[in-house]
Amino acid sequence: MYPTTSGSLVSQRRIHQIQTVAIDLLRSKQRLIEKTFREFAAKRYNRPVRVKMLWKHIEARILSAAVCQDESLYGECDENKVWISKEKMNDIYLLGTLLHEALHYGCTFNGRWICEDDEHTIFRSLGDDC
Repeated sequence: MYPTTSGSLVSQRRIHQIQTVAIDLLRSKQRLIEKTFREFAAKRYNRPVRVKMLWKHIEARILSAAVCQDESLYGECDENKVWISKEKMNDIYLLGTLLHEALHYGCTFNGRWICEDDEHTIFRSLGDDC
């Protein structure tokens, strides 16, 4: 869970500053993240599932992050890019939002994307408040 303390408005400069931290954290937790995805797949499907983590893709999406003007949500993404709202966020919340969005489309089960609900269940297992 992220602290609810406010921070400054998200800017492209702040995103750029936090990208290195996000990639370092991601690399240090790769085994844990992959294990969590594998355990979820095993429980969800109760049969062998080929789990493929797309680490280079996840890192590229972290580096693609940009500010968006839509203040109705904190972050959003597609298969290639991450956008973070120009809201007030402290650095921990900004880091968590960036990692959350970058991990979407970051893994396949048997060559197929995971549905968003399943991704969010996995993210919660990793400590994300979704």
